[in-house]
Amino acid sequence: ISGDARIGAGFNGLGTVTVDGAGSTWTSHGGLMVSTGGSGTLNVQNGGVVFSASSEIACYGCTPVGPPGTVTIDGPGSRWIIRGGLDVNRGTLHLRNRGSVHVADTLNIRDGTLDVSAGDTRIDARVVSDGIIDVQESGVLTFSGEVNGSGGFPGPGTIVFEDRFVASGSHVARTLDFGGSVEFRPTSTLLLELAGYPDEVRHDLIAVRGASPSRLDGTLNL
Repeated sequence: ISGDARIGAGFNGLGTVTVDGAGSTWTSHGGLMVSTGGSGTLNVQNGGVVFSASSEIACYGCTPVGPPGTVTIDGPGSRWIIRGGLDVNRGTLHLRNRGSVHVADTLNIRDGTLDVSAGDTRIDARVVSDGIIDVQESGVLTFSGEVNGSGGFPGPGTIVFEDRFVASGSHVARTLDFGGSVEFRPTSTLLLELAGYPDEVRHDLIAVRGASPSRLDGTLNL
């Protein structure tokens, strides 16, 4: 149990925390910051659980800019439960083998990466992504909340939307690439902006490059 916690704090700081095994927990009553100027790593594995308030992976706006942070949640029952938001700045959040993150507020992927391995993974938070959401082959990532932002989806896995996906570039044409397949469930809404020819200049594009069939259901909002 701790108050505000920092892993890899300060210039040239180096830190690693591992929470390993069912029944192993770490509770931070404040925020948890991984790499705040230094190099930080958090591993939650084999059923371990971490609780924290709003948290960050890699410090946003720190001077000097430190190394990216790394958080790995690995294995069934392994969880990071956050009573607020999570900012993935320049670091990487790995969800492996059904490890999960539960965010009460917004999961904000700024310049960082959300990396999801094989298996079914679900994120129930609102997501804003200007970084990368990378789902590996045989992986399925389901979003039950709204997803927004200009980030890409380069991985070969499957992305599933159950709520609103805002592909619109707010009057600026956007092209969103999916390296795998994409599914829009009947409860979902896809928001696009269309403004005539030529397509790459005047309206939004979604390019789906996966070999597996995609499913386009739900509501299209233009």
